[in-house]
Amino acid sequence: MAPNLVEADTKPLDNLSEKSVDFYSTQYLGNCKVVIGTSTVEKDSHSINNGSTINGKTQSHDTGKVTLPLILGAIFALLTCSIPSGYNVGSVNTPQKVLLFFCNSTLTERGITLSNESLALLWSVCVSILLLGAIVGTFFTNYLANSLGRKGALLISGLIGITGSILFFASYYFRYVELLLLARFISGIHSGLTSGLVPLYIAEISPEKLKGSMGVLHVLGLNFGMIISQILGQENLLGTDFYWPILLSLPWVFIIIGMTIYKPSPSSPVYLYIVKRKFSKAANALAYLRRCHVSSMEEEIALLQKERKEQENNKSGWTFISLLRSPEYRKLFLLVLLLHIGQQFSGINAVFYYSTAIFSDLGMTMKQAQYGSICACGINAVCSLIVIPVLGKMRRRSLLFTSLWGGIIFLIGLTITTKMKDSLSWAPFATVSFFMAFVFIFAMGNGPIPWMIPSELLPQSTLSVAMGIGGFSNWAANFAVGLGFPIANSWLGDSVFLIFVAFGIFEAVILYFYLPETSSNVDKTCSTEAILSYPSLPSPSTSSTSTATSSISKDKSFSIEESLENDCKFTDNNLQTNSALQNSC
Repeated sequence: MAPNLVEADTKPLDNLSEKSVDFYSTQYLGNCKVVIGTSTVEKDSHSINNGSTINGKTQSHDTGKVTLPLILGAIFALLTCSIPSGYNVGSVNTPQKVLLFFCNSTLTERGITLSNESLALLWSVCVSILLLGAIVGTFFTNYLANSLGRKGALLISGLIGITGSILFFASYYFRYVELLLLARFISGIHSGLTSGLVPLYIAEISPEKLKGSMGVLHVLGLNFGMIISQILGQENLLGTDFYWPILLSLPWVFIIIGMTIYKPSPSSPVYLYIVKRKFSKAANALAYLRRCHVSSMEEEIALLQKERKEQENNKSGWTFISLLRSPEYRKLFLLVLLLHIGQQFSGINAVFYYSTAIFSDLGMTMKQAQYGSICACGINAVCSLIVIPVLGKMRRRSLLFTSLWGGIIFLIGLTITTKMKDSLSWAPFATVSFFMAFVFIFAMGNGPIPWMIPSELLPQSTLSVAMGIGGFSNWAANFAVGLGFPIANSWLGDSVFLIFVAFGIFEAVILYFYLPETSSNVDKTCSTEAILSYPSLPSPSTSSTSTATSSISKDKSFSIEESLENDCKFTDNNLQTNSALQNSC
């Protein structure tokens, strides 16, 4: 009888580079020979366990662990995109007076005099043009991710960010306001690309068990970038007439450091398998990521095959329109959009944009108000770090609804105490307390979940489109809040936050009835089917793709060769001649 695959002479992959994995995990897919290490074995009827058997002893491999390649990939994405993006969002808040003086003085040198109203309008444009650039950037997320690959697209995004940094410094050297605006717009394009590419890349390289926790890293990078920029923007650091160009152009440092680990960062197995159909390279990339043999990853490879077949059935590829027309994914996709829009209409950015003004109205000095804003950003950043282990233990729905209803309660409290600040001595203290509590409860749920839950709701083949459009809706809602909040504030005064209370209640009610649970307690080998079987969503029996994955989860003897049997015809160039294959199978 032919020897069992798992009885082959295997060698650990822990000390191998991505290139050398090809030697140790070479496989001929389908009804053909498999080579692992230096031993050649034949396919037989025995099942492949989730591990290897060496000298009669089973060596189990945990494919859900944190590995060095996974860490390198996350650091590469955060340094190249997430941290610079957050930095650019918060970099102009603290040195506002210095930048206004630069704009006014440079225009005066050219014979252009602006009134106070015109100068305020120019500043609004300077702030909001980054959001417009981000909206533009989101349109190119899917194209770059599929044409250049996830790593290549992140690299291009980083180069765009460096371009923005150069223009910031050039605007000071050449004394042109137009270059400052252009730099903000280019930096916005970098931020827009980041919002779709980073969650997509991290989701595709993360094992199923860690997708929730790893998905928070993008938000963590954004928040730490924001607090770094606000700290450095203080008058006693870089927020001066001479040093502000260095302050605004500093993201290039993070990007360059991130680019140094581009090469050892892992490629996306999902991109290689589903988009490029390079099955052997995808298996090698997966082995490099998980630091274990291909025989330990049968469920991951089988799920990739299932989603590739689904992609083939959708000949034109997934687009915004096709997702809306899909009976299986329409509601899930709309839930993703609602989560992104709801994040911005929770009131968080209105609170951050006008935090200094809120603290000043409570009787604080300008310096104290700035320190209060930094403290709020610090709470947001620290909570993004705390929530990583929390996501591994709590269900998504419980965490999200706690965040939503808690935010609603704290906004109501903030409104009441703000109205009472002149009549009660303790009202200012209560206002600050509600303010900080709102930031805390937001960061524990409504902050990270919209960015990481698409990878748990939707199949891999739709993520590049879903995350790109999700990022667009997030930035568009951000722009709408930034533009409309001052107008609403002039009409409603201290009651302005009740607008966000009303939207939060609407969002919470919709999500309560339609959002399925996607935590790790759900069987992730058939997560799509589990989601689709949720009440009010299409039944899995109506989907032609449901049977494949359900059978995978039920039949534990499903082998790698069986899961990839139909892929041999696509990989003839990676195989020996057909006659040799027939002799070996």
